[in-house]
Amino acid sequence: MKCFEFFLHKTLEWYVETFGNEDHNNISVLKSMKLLFFISAAEVSMDDQREKLVDRMFSNYVAMPFGHVESEIYSELLNRKGDLEYFTIANNTTIRKSSDIQGLIRQIDQNDLNQISNAFTWVKIYHPQLIKYSAFQLVELSHIWYSWRKYYKLATSTGSRSKKIPTEEIKKEVKIFNF
Repeated sequence: MKCFEFFLHKTLEWYVETFGNEDHNNISVLKSMKLLFFISAAEVSMDDQREKLVDRMFSNYVAMPFGHVESEIYSELLNRKGDLEYFTIANNTTIRKSSDIQGLIRQIDQNDLNQISNAFTWVKIYHPQLIKYSAFQLVELSHIWYSWRKYYKLATSTGSRSKKIPTEEIKKEVKIFNF
């Protein structure tokens, strides 16, 4: 969860860069799950050969009614009712509980910090509109992706509401980041 909390920190930084401050931000549980997917998937497009976020750090995506969801992170958020060590994430906003972000950073491997930061940098350059989309616009965008359509259809065909999406499916598909 520490890496996800750092992800939230980077998301709020991006929000502030775009909107001026993080007060009344719209980084809800749903929007954070969607941005996590898009940032993880976008990182696959970066031109290097190292393991990607979807290979190890954020690697358990499932197709659910609202799109791609990293199931381990989502389950943990539900179990904790959004109350993390450094943030509280709710149905409509994310609130910093501590201004000591260095305390969080010291708990995370430097390579992981760099990988998440680089993914954000890449997305902010090539897909800056993502932070401006509402949670439901991000859901609609994820529904365009073939991996969601394929695996959600498989889930519903068996009476389920979720189905694991193999990482390779996300890595190889055409990535769509705008309407």
